[in-house]
Amino acid sequence: EDEEKELDHSCNNEDEDESCPSSPINEVELSNKNKKDTRHPTCYSIHKTHSTLAECLSGDVPASFVSSFKIDRTYPVVNVKSSSSSSDDDDNENLKALCVQDEADGKLQFQFAFHLNDGTTELDAIVSNDVAETLLGVTAIDVCADSYHNHCGDTSSTKATVAKRNKLSHEALGKQKLSKILDSTSHGKIRSVCIDNSKYFILDDLFIDE
Repeated sequence: EDEEKELDHSCNNEDEDESCPSSPINEVELSNKNKKDTRHPTCYSIHKTHSTLAECLSGDVPASFVSSFKIDRTYPVVNVKSSSSSSDDDDNENLKALCVQDEADGKLQFQFAFHLNDGTTELDAIVSNDVAETLLGVTAIDVCADSYHNHCGDTSSTKATVAKRNKLSHEALGKQKLSKILDSTSHGKIRSVCIDNSKYFILDDLFIDE
């Protein structure tokens, strides 16, 4: 059964801190925005050889790992097999389920996690908006704006017709790329961070093994 799993893992062997953030993805996104490129490279322990997900789970924090794994679903879950034309009335069927509006600046962005499994263990890795746009080939603004015009626009107008066509195009493109990711073995760079005594994982890069 594809039960939804918690995104957090304890940073040590003690019980998890009850002050764990209610939205860890928001906390990580904020951390990414505040992170400077001039950060000293020794702030993170870099594992240049491949690590298993079990080693990532029990490894240092903060640290970066390179691992091979399969991605079996997103969190929230999106049905990549559904046609975009049949999913207009169900946000859980389309890519809009992976989009949120930033509370700070009001911009639309992707906010979701991939569920990773390599046979040694499984874990959830948060995907930043920049990485998501690169992997899916579409932006959250395109997905949500097209969905809004398709629901609210006059279907007899030229603008609404164009919006409808764009939505199908963006939805189809994004789902096509996401479906390929879910059907393939991949390797990527995973970064561990600690927030309120809980360990979280961020997917910084992903490559599909041909």
